[in-house]
Amino acid sequence: MKPVDDRTTALWKELAPALHVYFQRHARRGVDPDDLLQECFLRVAKGIERVEDDARLGAWVQGIARHLALDTLRAGSSAQLEVEPVDSEGEATELQLDQIIGGWIRSRIEDMDTIDGEMLRAFELEGVSQSSIAERFQLSTTAVKSRIRRAREGIRRDILECCAIEFDRHGRVLDWRKRGKSECSSEGCG
Repeated sequence: MKPVDDRTTALWKELAPALHVYFQRHARRGVDPDDLLQECFLRVAKGIERVEDDARLGAWVQGIARHLALDTLRAGSSAQLEVEPVDSEGEATELQLDQIIGGWIRSRIEDMDTIDGEMLRAFELEGVSQSSIAERFQLSTTAVKSRIRRAREGIRRDILECCAIEFDRHGRVLDWRKRGKSECSSEGCG
């Protein structure tokens, strides 16, 4: 086996704690963030020789992490939409409902083509801090927070126009049903 490159070791020390938090926030429930972190750095070790500019390494690793997290969500949400998820009593489980609705939300975030959508995508899917987004767009952090909140509210409004979602007092999804709008797909609000 090939020894670990010094750049890979330095990246591990610098990025591993933040990536672990990112995987906890953005990967499908039930997937161990430590496993994703390990897989991420295996991919880094295999491909780091192709990255010549050290200034691009951080962004390259973040891209690998983003794709890993998205792959777990896609695997979870597509499997849940193809086969109706049910428990032993014929009811969808809490985790399965969260995955289905999480897939709708992720899909809408990925499809947003506004600046607010770009900010929401960077924050929610890529794990970029609001202050970094503010620097990128040359806005105040307060303005970025407001735009992210507005984008979230737009997604929430769109989904609730299409589907009725029942929550418990802790905000967990209990059930959903299609409202009958023609713009909804056959899988609900997906």
